Amino acid sequence: MLRKKILFILLLLQCSLLGLNAKSKDTKIYYLVLGDSYARGVFKPSDKVVRSYSYADALYERLTVTNPNLVLKKFARGGHTTTTLINDQLKKVTDFMKLNSGLTKLVTITIGKNDFSSCHKGNAFECENRLLKIMYNLNNTIIPTLKEAGGEGVQYWATTYHNINLNDNALYDSLIKVYNENGVKVVDMRNIITSETACGYTYLCNYKNHHPNVNGSHAIANVLYGNLSVPL
Repeated sequence: MLRKKILFILLLLQCSLLGLNAKSKDTKIYYLVLGDSYARGVFKPSDKVVRSYSYADALYERLTVTNPNLVLKKFARGGHTTTTLINDQLKKVTDFMKLNSGLTKLVTITIGKNDFSSCHKGNAFECENRLLKIMYNLNNTIIPTLKEAGGEGVQYWATTYHNINLNDNALYDSLIKVYNENGVKVVDMRNIITSETACGYTYLCNYKNHHPNVNGSHAIANVLYGNLSVPL
């Protein structure tokens, strides 16, 4: 009789563990994307079907192989600056993170270029002021707010931009510095999209558009993926 009771209890425990396993595999986890059009993605001008595609999409495709329950949420918007990110994206993202506590596993951000737009054509004082504002917004608001809402177990990554036909190295170097100081890892796009790869990795040569194309998006995603802790 005692043996039957023990076997019955063991059977119940086994069923319970199987149920928990199934539930954990079915539970959605999230990859959140913040920033501007480099994070949101653009579409090939000749495409009839409009679908924005960025490194986030390419990375998501790779991650779902080992994380089939991963969901991509793009909060990034074209034309946004660090200020408009704070005013429009940040609350939406942090509210989502709090509502889905513990389920956000990856956050990527690409921001700052629109703040600095055409600055290299202006005076040094204006450029310095813009740079200080970008760093202040990231250091004092964007990054700490994200980390507070995300809690433990979130991987934070950022990218810079490429520098083809531009001279924004001061911005990109400053971005890397502020991200590193705040525990956000960075992929420097300047090392991926160069004068040698620009035509193959962006829409620049065919459409005079600086954004990464599908090939460029995959190249950026591959670097990100190679440095992430996977599965998430």
